[in-house]
Amino acid sequence: MHYQDLLIAHKAYHQLEKRSIYYNHYMEGRKLSEWETSPSYCEIFKLFGFILSWDPYFQGDVEKFKKTYEKISPLLKELKHIRLEEADFGDKNLSFGIAYVFDEIARCSRKYESTDASKILHVLHPHLFVMWDRSIRRGTLGNEDLKDGKTYAEIFLPMMQSELNEAVRTLIVEIETKELMEQALWEDFEEYDSLANLWWRKYCAERERWKEAMEDYVIPQTEEEADEHYYDFCDENFDEGEGEIDEWAAETADAYIDEIREEIASYKLDDLEEPREEWGEPDYNCGRDVRAEALETISRLCDGETLPKIIDEYNYMIYTKRRDFGNFLIFMKEKNLLKEEDYKRLMKKMRL
Repeated sequence: MHYQDLLIAHKAYHQLEKRSIYYNHYMEGRKLSEWETSPSYCEIFKLFGFILSWDPYFQGDVEKFKKTYEKISPLLKELKHIRLEEADFGDKNLSFGIAYVFDEIARCSRKYESTDASKILHVLHPHLFVMWDRSIRRGTLGNEDLKDGKTYAEIFLPMMQSELNEAVRTLIVEIETKELMEQALWEDFEEYDSLANLWWRKYCAERERWKEAMEDYVIPQTEEEADEHYYDFCDENFDEGEGEIDEWAAETADAYIDEIREEIASYKLDDLEEPREEWGEPDYNCGRDVRAEALETISRLCDGETLPKIIDEYNYMIYTKRRDFGNFLIFMKEKNLLKEEDYKRLMKKMRL
């Protein structure tokens, strides 16, 4: 998965899914303090209301849920500080704990509610649990009936972590590649202290070039006529005034610097595979945590949502709202709002 896929799916999700507003309404209206030990009936009703907004057939048992939550609360607290991007799913204790709380929550209804259990656990711990539904299970696992806690903990969540890692890797490559390109460009200008110095050198060179041109080609003119052309310089201090030549040289220097900036900004990263091989693999620990930076960037570009929520939106558009998402991509492409490579990659993923 490319990180751009997450951004595109996020945009489509909030444009196409009208029920998306219910999530924020619930998350903003709940009282987190009550979920530390034993939530009140009022808080449980709020939670069940959110679930019903997505699943009108949900038949959660409030009393059973309250007792179950009090029983698994200590384990939920242990999971509270674990994040999807950092979780060690090779730890059998972690996988067992996730599977256990999943099954317990899923049984707090008249029937085993796998989809609703994932939603409940996600809003309780939004940085770890990823929501799923039948279409997502069918698309990711190949069988919608693989819905128990063991499957969720040992197969689905590790799979979602792997997808997230791949998206992060594509962004890290983009960050590192752009920095390498900028570094390669600026190596040509090591003798200059700054852009301002570079501008001044260009400005002085252009003034001198104009003066020499005037001296070479205005010989037939009288000295007085020639003076009007090439001695229209300002004083030694540039700030005290501008002559005709100064204005032209300044404009030329401005354009020169703009070209450099545009060259930096216009690199097509998709065309950089060969240069990257020559440079070697990027140093992902180049003085800062680039991975953390990439994770934060993905969240920020998706309106600050948690990474499991962003993954869920992607899965929902790819597997649950497949046709609607396909039409959205076609529309965006026709309006030139979507890159060709992004369009082809997502359509291929959906097999459309």
